[in-house]
Amino acid sequence: IIVAGLVWAIFLSPKATVTLKTESSEIPTSFDFSADTNAESLNLESNVVPASKREKTSTETEKSSASGEKDKGSKAGGVVSLKNCSNQAVNIPAGTGISSGNLTYITQTPVSLTDGNFDFGGDCKSTGSHTANVNVVAQNKGEQYNSGSKQYTVSGFSEVEANGSQMSGGSSKVVKIITQQDIDSAKQRIEAKKDDAMKELKEELERDGYVAIKETFSDNSPQYRASPSVGAEGDEVTVTADITYSMLGIKEDDLKKLIDEQVKDQVNSGSQGVLDQGLSSALYQISGDAKGDVVSINIQTNVSVGPDLNQDELKAQIAGKKPSEAEAILTSRSGVIEAKVEVKPGWASSIPKKTARITFVIEDAQGKEINTGDQTP
Repeated sequence: IIVAGLVWAIFLSPKATVTLKTESSEIPTSFDFSADTNAESLNLESNVVPASKREKTSTETEKSSASGEKDKGSKAGGVVSLKNCSNQAVNIPAGTGISSGNLTYITQTPVSLTDGNFDFGGDCKSTGSHTANVNVVAQNKGEQYNSGSKQYTVSGFSEVEANGSQMSGGSSKVVKIITQQDIDSAKQRIEAKKDDAMKELKEELERDGYVAIKETFSDNSPQYRASPSVGAEGDEVTVTADITYSMLGIKEDDLKKLIDEQVKDQVNSGSQGVLDQGLSSALYQISGDAKGDVVSINIQTNVSVGPDLNQDELKAQIAGKKPSEAEAILTSRSGVIEAKVEVKPGWASSIPKKTARITFVIEDAQGKEINTGDQTP
């Protein structure tokens, strides 16, 4: 018997849905107000609304693999003999490249050579002021720069002959180093967690009956710490930041009263009422700092106004009646264009006598549902 009673109460007991199409309209509304975390009550004269600030503090850490490389090896070096066989003196500056094939060495000091000195046969002599030795160092690190004696060309001085001794000391040891890009990559992943923090604070405020103002979401401009630092040797970098997220919330009732106050002069108090303050699609803009105790906010919303329908009163009037009777009662109300009553299950012939089993759906003249919430206008 108990089971049968539960089945009846839950699944078979009649329910009624009443859809009212009304002569409603929208009033575009925009105004400024202050959300004050220290205010104790709503002040409609100064547009000050009590606000609740919720915070979430966390230490966020992300890692990135090192993408940079550094050769910790050494450069080969040696001595090159220079001989000027041109008809004029030359000055070869330090930093001049001396090459053999694809290997280039750099002179370490400047060299001045007089014009060429030739013997009676016209051959350029091997000694004299037109010759000199200069120390050179390989352009890059690596063992490939270790080589035996050979001839070289001097960049920019084609008439100068160069013969080098053995080059030695070159080695290569490539290690991973941290780059700024590695650190930025880890920081971006930390910043991506803001969305989760915003969602958590929003849900917390809404559970407590507040309208969460997402535009007030902020952090404490965290300082990021990276270890190792840029340029340091390592396989990965760890980036850490201590972050405090915050968001403001306003009691839904206070926000609705504030909006009602703004549009009261545009509503016919004798026959109209505010059906929906438009909070579900409202836009907010923050002026100044969103982190302070008092935040200036501009709200833009479309307020739906229509016939002043007391849903509790209407439910009492139609409870227990036939759908056709109820529709006649409802359409007789000022501002109601059309009324449609649907009773379930199908075998039920009348509206339930319990008003708790009657649901109202309010629509505008175009059939768009107006979100009136659970409160009676």
